[in-house]
Amino acid sequence: MQFIVEALVVSAIGGAIGVAAGLGTGALAKTFGMPVSFTPGPIALAFACAFFTGLLFGFLPARNASRLQPAVALSSD
Repeated sequence: MQFIVEALVVSAIGGAIGVAAGLGTGALAKTFGMPVSFTPGPIALAFACAFFTGLLFGFLPARNASRLQPAVALSSD
């Protein structure tokens, strides 16, 4: 469970930073006269993709680690 929570926190922070960077870049482009519009759908989709990617790639290693015996896991590289 710890691996999954850590992966979700990291991916949520990364998704939030990505969304903020995209909004900031769009706002900067708008100041140069480029037509930019922000809608909630693509913003939510970008955040959800980051979140679920973190969930998937956090779950797989956690599942593999949970199947190991603690003594074997600690003795291997």
